[in-house]
Amino acid sequence: MAAPAGSAPWRTVGPGWSVVQYLKASPNKPGEELFYLASPTGKKYLFYSLKATPEAGEDLVDWSGDGQRVLLNSQLSHASPDKIEQVSLVTGKVITRFTWPGNISPVGYTKPDGLNILGISFAGKNWQLLRYNLRGKLQKVLASGNSAYPNPLYARNGAFLVAGTTSGLEEISNLGGVIAHFKVPDKVEFCDPQRWWNQDSVLAVCYSHGLKPSRDRLWLLNVETRRWQRFSTPSKTELESNAWQIKSGIYMQDDYTCGVIGQQWRNGSTHVIKVAGNDSAYIVTGIGSRLLVRTEQKCGKASPSSLVWFNPATKSVSYLIRPKGNTVGVVFAQAFGEQP
Repeated sequence: MAAPAGSAPWRTVGPGWSVVQYLKASPNKPGEELFYLASPTGKKYLFYSLKATPEAGEDLVDWSGDGQRVLLNSQLSHASPDKIEQVSLVTGKVITRFTWPGNISPVGYTKPDGLNILGISFAGKNWQLLRYNLRGKLQKVLASGNSAYPNPLYARNGAFLVAGTTSGLEEISNLGGVIAHFKVPDKVEFCDPQRWWNQDSVLAVCYSHGLKPSRDRLWLLNVETRRWQRFSTPSKTELESNAWQIKSGIYMQDDYTCGVIGQQWRNGSTHVIKVAGNDSAYIVTGIGSRLLVRTEQKCGKASPSSLVWFNPATKSVSYLIRPKGNTVGVVFAQAFGEQP
């Protein structure tokens, strides 16, 4: 049973906490959407809900850096407008509501506190990275391109972003304009920044061409020194997309077929770690000796999705949210401090 979000111990909200989108419905059928704040100890606080509707529901886009608000978006089709809301986790009330044209999508809040919103617009293969205020008014066009989706990642202080290109990464000022280009020392189709590995280095996945089967490789880019470091050496069957480090080691995410977690060995290779009772596992964050993981009972089939704390060293599993019956369950979860 979830408590109201207003009763949450807000002073303690920080690493290990998460916001969760939960669908109380059978697969392919409309149902009630519930949005929770979840603590590292397993307590849940319901802050927002939407009744069942035959139309598309709202998707959790991002959690503000101040921990107080979430950004939600609903869109029936690419031709229809994006309907965007900001909701307070403390009161459960909608703070702001506005619409954007269907070719503009919200990416997330700006860093560090979420005082603005980052959006991206598309016109054919061309895109623009845009900064808006919290009421949806355009403030600045930050950058543009005509390559693959740039998957922008904000620096923790909000001064700049790192975005993907067909040759590596680039640094974009939050005031507008490209500051620097970083070419990865490998043949790639494009690279995507995933998360900050430490204060200076970005973890990125680069998609290589000319390899059969295709392999995706993780790299570290030190933005200060502009030096690249190969992070892993995947096998021919691995498609690594992200990584986290906790006390027992480094854990890689492969989520291109079924969600697979692999522990990195000293030689850079990985071996699969299973979350008992589940076929698929997707890491949300890691803290201490545990990983927060969204799991699915059966891969490739509509099956209930849960949120669990998983200790890879002991293989212990503690369910934070576990759906009952033929329910979709956890659709998305975002950890405090992590970007969407």
